[in-house]
Amino acid sequence: MVVPPPIALAAAVGAVLALPSVMGGYRVSGPHVAGGLAVIAASALVIVAAGRAFRSAGTPVRPLSPTLRVVRSGPYRFSRNPMYVAMIGVVIGAGMLTANHLFVAVAVVLALVLHFGAVLPEERYLRQLFPDQAPRYFATVRRWI
Repeated sequence: MVVPPPIALAAAVGAVLALPSVMGGYRVSGPHVAGGLAVIAASALVIVAAGRAFRSAGTPVRPLSPTLRVVRSGPYRFSRNPMYVAMIGVVIGAGMLTANHLFVAVAVVLALVLHFGAVLPEERYLRQLFPDQAPRYFATVRRWI
């Protein structure tokens, strides 16, 4: 893992929030606010549900801790990376909330950082650690959505 995913998310959001003059400022009013809040809330719920699935499976949630099991419950039934999908959702929701289109570019960059810096290394790690379970899980559940 190149960058722990929570750090990547914080850096992505922090970078956009720190540069309002470059992006034309923010407007937190209008109909887009409700949509942005809804996307952020849904993303937060997915993160909480994914964390619960990890805990109930008896494996650590922290990205740098050793994995003890392949988690297949909760949101992991639909996506192999629901926390990462939700992190991208937070960035998109923030863009909707502030009516700032630069968040879309930041979401794309975050997705690429997560894909190459976390997802691919994690998949290699899981294949080594669980040579029977991981390939079956990968074959039946999509990587993203």
